[in-house]
Amino acid sequence: MYFHPLFTEKEVNCNCGCGKAFYNPQHYDRMLRLRNLIGIPLVVTSWCRCVAHNKAEGGSDTSSHLDGCATDIKAINPITRVKIAFYAGLVGMRGLGLGPDFIHLDSDFHKPPNRFWVY
Repeated sequence: MYFHPLFTEKEVNCNCGCGKAFYNPQHYDRMLRLRNLIGIPLVVTSWCRCVAHNKAEGGSDTSSHLDGCATDIKAINPITRVKIAFYAGLVGMRGLGLGPDFIHLDSDFHKPPNRFWVY
């Protein structure tokens, strides 16, 4: 699998070490555009997940991480959170969830657009 220099295999692969390495090309493209537009480094905390790891993380059975079309980004300060949220809309993200120290972004076309929630 080819990875653009802005994202490493470690960032995209399942964090549990199972070896699952899958990403949705449209979501990957949106993440590249977001990273280029935002002008600050984005720290990926979760992208692709296997079923077991998703369950351990408290993810739903329909989590977009299972299909490689969701990414959690570390975002601890308000300015970073606002920038990510603003540019996420510009690059076509369909779902945005705000956590206490991260933002979930997804491009899942199996779910309605313009979804927003708080963890």
